[in-house]
Amino acid sequence: MLAQLLRVYKQVFDLSYFELEPSQYGEGSPEGIKTGAFWFYYKLGFRPQDKKLRRLADLEWKKINSKNNYRSSYKTLTKFTESNMELSFSEEVTLSASEISEIITAMFAEKFSNDRAKGVKVSVGNFIQKAGKPGKLTEDQRNVLTDISLVVEALKIKSPQKIEFLMELIKVKPKDLYRTQELWRRIF
Repeated sequence: MLAQLLRVYKQVFDLSYFELEPSQYGEGSPEGIKTGAFWFYYKLGFRPQDKKLRRLADLEWKKINSKNNYRSSYKTLTKFTESNMELSFSEEVTLSASEISEIITAMFAEKFSNDRAKGVKVSVGNFIQKAGKPGKLTEDQRNVLTDISLVVEALKIKSPQKIEFLMELIKVKPKDLYRTQELWRRIF
């Protein structure tokens, strides 16, 4: 059923990438670890983002398939929760949401001495300079403006076309999930 749901999302939203957080396959859940939830997703094609854990998973999978009654240890399954899992349908390397978040966090540390308020203010100001004033925004749209501004600042996005799409995204995201996905694809 999950495979069918992923297929629907892939087709409807033209997605090329899915990402799972460790809490979805065992982090903080002894039952999830014991049941081997990690392997449920692995069988669907998800792999750890961390390269070392991906190699470990591949080795474990070979053991599971070659040794009767072999089960990964609790310790190994717990180790897998140190990385998100991904399912990619494209050879293109895209940044995951967690990677973008890490880049923004690093930007706050390096550029703004961990002063988030200052980082937000400067980022929003810089985005408005590039894109123009967005006009009257709802609270949800203002939140999107903040998020978009941080992405633009952290990833150093300068393309006028991408800035234009991002400005449209600010207004569309709270209302239209389909258009939001379309714009994200055009931007990234």
